[in-house]
Amino acid sequence: MIPADLDLRALARALATVVLAGAGALLGLWVLGDPGIVGVLTSTMKPSTSACLTALAASLLLALRGSRTWARALAGFAVAIGLGTLLEYGTGIDLHIDQLLARDAAQAEGPYAGRMAPNAAFGLAALGGALILFPGSGWRRRAAGWLALLVVFEAVLALLGYLHGTRSLYQVARALRLSQYTASGLLLLSVGTLVAWPQGTALEVLVRRTAGGLLARRVLPPILTLPILLGFLRNAGERFGRLPGSAGGAGARRDHLGRQRPREGGDVPPPAAARRGGGGGGWGVEVPLAEADAQPRRPTATKKIPHITEAGPSMRSPLLKLAPRRCGAASSGAAPRDAGA
Repeated sequence: MIPADLDLRALARALATVVLAGAGALLGLWVLGDPGIVGVLTSTMKPSTSACLTALAASLLLALRGSRTWARALAGFAVAIGLGTLLEYGTGIDLHIDQLLARDAAQAEGPYAGRMAPNAAFGLAALGGALILFPGSGWRRRAAGWLALLVVFEAVLALLGYLHGTRSLYQVARALRLSQYTASGLLLLSVGTLVAWPQGTALEVLVRRTAGGLLARRVLPPILTLPILLGFLRNAGERFGRLPGSAGGAGARRDHLGRQRPREGGDVPPPAAARRGGGGGGWGVEVPLAEADAQPRRPTATKKIPHITEAGPSMRSPLLKLAPRRCGAASSGAAPRDAGA
């Protein structure tokens, strides 16, 4: 007899409750509209983003309690706001949904006051679609699982961008960035959605009480976390000069000629001596810069080719043929002749 799968709905409720409390508190502060608080909230989470996260968290909690009608209605609200924001970015029109719930700060972050980031709008719309489809079965369950998993990847990439200092992972071109708080909320809700209904999705093997499920639960977390931890430690070591490849360290990076690369925030100090070329193709001896600048430079030798020198007069333009041909006369030692002779 195959044992029953793990029931992780309690974990899903806990994650949804955390997001509901955090996003709901931010939405309440936006509605209050205190100028000092709004000036801080504009770089934390936009009002439409906090409203959508609150609606999605409440939708997940209601779906777990069996109230599918209200759950789908709240998820549909998030889908509408997300798709509307993407339509605004794509067409350039203003649907007047950015400041529908609260006014943004006078010095708002981003080119449009109150508008969420495009990747945040995509994540909210995808997660709302997953919550609408998830209680179903068959292809609806599979499509919902892939949508939620896509939001997990987006949120993880954004958080990794903040961890490693890579702006392209959490910001699309010059649009508003996806804040780390929004990415955290999306990650918690997408994980909660997947663990609430894992059957029929990519996470089904993780909840099985079989040998394969046990192995997956023990092997998958180290596989996912160790590369992230090692990458963070490497970046931190290079930043503080603790690794051989770090700038300014004992083993500073060098280019293909063996010269030290410029450091971050400034150029490499100029050397105390210049090198003068020597025989045999080597570097030669070291000469101080002042002495190297004072030494006269030898003129570059030019090699004359006889047939080109002789052909020079004939290569002139027709207007110059009226002038005396002195080049050929001077080279042969004869007296100059007129052009008509």
